[in-house]
Amino acid sequence: MGMRDLIKRVPVPMSGVMLGCAALGNLLQSYSESIRYVFGIISFLLLMLLVLKITMYPSDVKEDLKNPNYNERFGYISYGGYAAISLHKAFLESIGFNHLAFGHSTSSPSYMCLHLSIYEKGES
Repeated sequence: MGMRDLIKRVPVPMSGVMLGCAALGNLLQSYSESIRYVFGIISFLLLMLLVLKITMYPSDVKEDLKNPNYNERFGYISYGGYAAISLHKAFLESIGFNHLAFGHSTSSPSYMCLHLSIYEKGES
């Protein structure tokens, strides 16, 4: 089984698992920062698999969304992505890569999205 087969077999409701991992990582942060990062990495990997499936196989995703059970869980991608990116940002800052942590002196991933959208329009 190749990587393409793996990506094609990713179920759309996995976005709920991705959101759950990110939320659990944030919940367990007070006990251990490393557990937070483990769940953040799992959540980020699941996000990447889902994004790859959406971009590589849009017709399969469209067919999956005809199922009401899949359709109602598809919305978790947006919040799960936000949570995964915020965990990723915290991880990069903790290991000393502040300049790669989505923004110069900001602390929210929403600033990153705004900054990238302005940058793409050519207004920096």
